[in-house]
Amino acid sequence: DPEMLHIHQDSSDESEDSAMVEKDSGDESDTNSVKSGNTSDEEPPRGRAKREQQLKQSEIKIFTARSGRQWTTEEPPKRKILQANVLRQQNGTGRAATGIQTIREAFQLLMTQDMVLLIVRETNRRAHWITEQWNNQNPGVHRAKNETLDELWSMIDGRPIFRATMAKNRFKSLLQFCRFDNIASRDEQSKQDKLAPVRDLWVMFLAQLGACYTPGESLTVDEQLIPTPGRCNFRQYIPSKPGKYGLKIFWCCNSDTVYPLNGEVYLGRQSQATGV
Repeated sequence: DPEMLHIHQDSSDESEDSAMVEKDSGDESDTNSVKSGNTSDEEPPRGRAKREQQLKQSEIKIFTARSGRQWTTEEPPKRKILQANVLRQQNGTGRAATGIQTIREAFQLLMTQDMVLLIVRETNRRAHWITEQWNNQNPGVHRAKNETLDELWSMIDGRPIFRATMAKNRFKSLLQFCRFDNIASRDEQSKQDKLAPVRDLWVMFLAQLGACYTPGESLTVDEQLIPTPGRCNFRQYIPSKPGKYGLKIFWCCNSDTVYPLNGEVYLGRQSQATGV
């Protein structure tokens, strides 16, 4: 019968559709099970962040100074820069250092005429302390490195510029009498400041360093050992340095250019603080 055949086809189509729906639902359940399996294997974000923080904490090193102050390799938390720490001027050479063209001009910028006059005045004072027959005219020359005075003033292979400038004995006297402070008050000042023999010259030099350069926002402090064979009650011994024995200076420098802005000679313990 055609009508019965039509009904039978419709029912078969419906059964096929239902079977397809069941198959699709089975696929979805399989997919859901796979997704749920992957989710269970993954670590929650909060747990992952905690574990990373623990790893970072284990890598942090803490150093303790003799004074008890602790230093750590952990970066400080990022926060808003204080208004007082905001730089409103460009770092670099100062106005006094603009236009420098030669090495001599750069040297005269740091070694000012006032500093030269201080050396001349105290050298003459020391000379008069020793002898009254001292000539106040003080011509000077640059000492050649690794050459003795006899070689520099030699009539055979010496340099004429040295003999034309002054006699060899006079130059020896200058080296003997060269001073940077008033010898009459040195003993009293040295009781309070071990650097008293050169303190005035040192302060003037530091002032010129600060006047010739404007620092950036990052500064660093480090030490320098200036080798010296002379006797000094604050001479230091540092075996890791090439010179081993010498004067130790703490420098505050600009981090980018390593330009020294301020410094302090390590004097050990003394009655009066003269720090930077």
